Amino acid sequence: MEVMADASGKPLSGRNASSNSGFIGDYGEGGSLTTGYSWPEEKYYDKYAYGTNSLEYTRGQFGDATFEIGPFKNLIYANNQSREISSWHADCADFVYHEAPWFYRGGSYLDGSDSGVFAFGYRYGSVYEHFGFRVVLSL
Repeated sequence: MEVMADASGKPLSGRNASSNSGFIGDYGEGGSLTTGYSWPEEKYYDKYAYGTNSLEYTRGQFGDATFEIGPFKNLIYANNQSREISSWHADCADFVYHEAPWFYRGGSYLDGSDSGVFAFGYRYGSVYEHFGFRVVLSL
């Protein structure tokens, strides 16, 4: 599990009252979830420093494929769709930020050629049926 922390180091539950993980805690847009699940022990998830936009890649952590897959760039397709990509297979690369504090991994079928095993992006804490996932094992 990977989530962004607030300025005091506490993980953010989600974006708001309707888009959240169900874990007790603050939202990225203000407010807080007071009933729900307690957070598991910190050894079961990675926390990332607080940020205000999805382009702050320096908050990545070495070894989790958010930091070492740079350099990152913006790619504009023929239909004028803009996408942030990594240097690893041009997979989608959008970093978590205060309004979207949860990572997804693997990409969405909606991302087309940007999705792949190294893709990552931000989400609000809710469930999305069109996203894949990948397991990251670090020793």
